[in-house]
Amino acid sequence: MNGQECTFPECSRPAKWHFTMIDGRVPVAVWHLCTEHGKRRLLDWHQPRARRDVVSQASDFGIVFDIAFLFWELEDDSADATCYVQLSETNGDHTIRIRTGPFEFSHLDRELRQTASPRPPTHHAMASIITALGGSLRGVSIHRYDPDTGAYFANLLIRTSGEAVAVDVRPSDALVLAVICDVPILVSKTLLACQGMGDFAKDWGLGSGRFGSG
Repeated sequence: MNGQECTFPECSRPAKWHFTMIDGRVPVAVWHLCTEHGKRRLLDWHQPRARRDVVSQASDFGIVFDIAFLFWELEDDSADATCYVQLSETNGDHTIRIRTGPFEFSHLDRELRQTASPRPPTHHAMASIITALGGSLRGVSIHRYDPDTGAYFANLLIRTSGEAVAVDVRPSDALVLAVICDVPILVSKTLLACQGMGDFAKDWGLGSGRFGSG
């Protein structure tokens, strides 16, 4: 994306913030913006929503979230992008931002776009192994956060032979498998409560002066 200009009307500054907006696990828009207009887009996206007479969708493993958008930032002097996946509570206002590597990020992007591959990619092979061994993926759970490293921890929630099995995986792998198998993404209630998650402005540095103009 180096050298691309901001696509905001009448702006010709370098585009450093790149978004793919997701609705119902389908990409619906792509934005390439300078940091100033990227920040404005984030603020617009996170405007308080109308009050709804609904309760959070929940299970024993947590609150239901889904993918809101993919984000990557690429500086002019860097070969590697900084990549994030933004999750949003399906019937609420909590949000979680998860950093991933460019390789894992590209796999998630491919699955959301339903890009065909001539041979089974790794995550499709993982899903096939679960099925071949008589199991079924019932959901994925993001259940822990390490503030020292900024890492999240996730489980695959597998049902096999009448038993529930939780398999530890990276969140990025869990998200890709959730898309492939069309199962819910769950975030632990304990994680949300103890971590004080859901501070969208803090996650993105909005209003903190952390991000300058593009």
